Amino acid sequence: MKQLYALCIDALFPPHEDVRRARAVSADDLLERTRLSRCTEEGVYSALSYADEAVRAVIRANKFHNDRLSARKLAVVLEELLIQVLDEYALEHARDALILIPTPTSPQRSRSRGRHQVKAILAELPREVRDSFLYADILSRHDRESQLRVPKEKRHENITGAFYIPSRHCSSIHGSMAVVVDDVSESGATMRDMVRALYEAGCRSVIGVALAK
Repeated sequence: MKQLYALCIDALFPPHEDVRRARAVSADDLLERTRLSRCTEEGVYSALSYADEAVRAVIRANKFHNDRLSARKLAVVLEELLIQVLDEYALEHARDALILIPTPTSPQRSRSRGRHQVKAILAELPREVRDSFLYADILSRHDRESQLRVPKEKRHENITGAFYIPSRHCSSIHGSMAVVVDDVSESGATMRDMVRALYEAGCRSVIGVALAK
């Protein structure tokens, strides 16, 4: 019955091409594509290649079309990525001290998209995984031109100094270890500036995690 209802809805309101392609990709398909990668220069771990059309479709379906099924699939990959990163850092014994921080976006962009794409993924993580971290939505950003509309060679200049931690939150993260999460890191400029802001606010250590690069 549910399948028939879904088919009727799709017939009346055809899904965007990204959503249609994303539906053909399972969480297991994404896991098979997962390869832990660390870019030392940019200081970010990633799991998937954004050049992969299937990966790109799932990320775009979540980011621009509010597709909850895509968020669930990406949460499966994020769970695996977080486990691998923490294993590499040998921090399993200290998970209760780790702060999980989503990449912020402007309120205007969140309103236009209907929701925050990274928070949507984090919300789909299993409860036992979410409970292993202290969640803190504390990163803020100044208004800047979207990185998507800025040439790659100008992205570092555009984003530098864009992120900050409001002073009221600094004491709560002083001396802590933070894991900042994004869905995509292309040039690495956004992640580098978020890491900078967290160190300046007093974090002892910061790990950058992006689902795709």
